[in-house]
Order: sequence, then structure tokens, then C-alpha cells
Amino acid sequence: QTALGGMRFHEDWRGAVAYLEQRYVPGDAVLVLHDNAAHAVRYYASKPLALTSLDAGPGQPPNPEKASGMTSAERIWLLAAYFEADDLPPVQRWLDASTHPVGQQWVPCVMVNQYVSNAAPAGGATTRAPLATFDGKLDLRDYRPLPPLDQPGAPWQIFLEWQASQALQ
Repeated sequence: QTALGGMRFHEDWRGAVAYLEQRYVPGDAVLVLHDNAAHAVRYYASKPLALTSLDAGPGQPPNPEKASGMTSAERIWLLAAYFEADDLPPVQRWLDASTHPVGQQWVPCVMVNQYVSNAAPAGGATTRAPLATFDGKLDLRDYRPLPPLDQPGAPWQIFLEWQASQALQ
């Protein structure tokens, strides 16, 4: 529970961590904006998570540089309480530079965002011939299924990497 401006709010960290753990796979990175959120995630986690707090100290905005070691993760999760929205812009700029969003879920008062790295997966997929070419102008360079794939009836998300070989109209 959080008190802010004389009002009390209840963040469902238990529900947010349960949602995350259902989709988390080893190698994923988990970010939170402040140490208080990190304590809540650790408290409710039933398995080890690669968790990093971006907390920069009292009265300071989160420091994305604290996550610099996580750029090798293919998937990154960001958990933030709704009242932390003002602290998101520097973190969002950092994430926008190296990832793209693939999902957002709100658990009462807690946002859980999923991002996929823009980096090529191990194996150097960008050096091979296109998997398919469309109209001689657009090449399909790579594709990756995005976990989780274990939920029957759930939509299946696939990351597609495209490259234009000439200007598209």
C-alpha cells in the first residue's frame, strides 16, 4: 500500500509478479523504477528473476544506466506502479533506443510491460540471405516466436524483421 498526497493506494504486486512469472523465461531481464518495487517483486517471487532496480536515490529520477548490463537480454520486462508514471520518460527513451514494446498488462495499480530487443539473436541472422522477398522490394530477414507459447488458445506473437531493398511507395 502506498500513501501519496494524503491518498492511499494498493498496488497488487502479488498479482503483477504472478503474471510475470507465468511468462518469464530464463535469460529475460526485469526492471523496476525504484527499490521499493524491487523489494515487493523479490518478496512475491517464487523463483529467481534477473531483477534490476533503476533507483537513483531519494528525489532523483530512475537511472537507466543501471540496466546497461541487460542490453544482451532478448526480452525485457518493466514493472511500474501507476503513480511512478512521471518517472517513466528517461527509462522509456532508453528502452526505445534498443527494444520495441510487444505487450502491456495492467494488474491493479501496477503496469507490466514486455519489450523485445532490437539486437539480432545469437547466430548472426542479419548476414544470411533473405528468407523471402516480396515484390522484389521487401526482404524478410528473420523471424522469432515470442514466448509464452504454452497457453492454449492464446494469440501467437511472432517478431518479423523486414528490410526494404529500395524505396517503398
